Amino acid sequence: MARWLAGRGAPRVVLTSRSGVAAPGAAGLAAELAAAGTTVGVVAADTARRADVAGLLGWIAAGGPR
Repeated sequence: MARWLAGRGAPRVVLTSRSGVAAPGAAGLAAELAAAGTTVGVVAADTARRADVAGLLGWIAAGGPR
């Protein structure tokens, strides 16, 4: 999905997993997307936990783009 979004001109993509940057392949994917011109954030969050999702959405909102 992240590659698809970046390939269609998304200015920013946030990669999320429970492991964050420690997830296998996360650093490589982030570098690939950044090389294509997309700003990439890598965040550790468990999307099954409401508090993690709220924190993630707050972090995204604070950093834009809208």
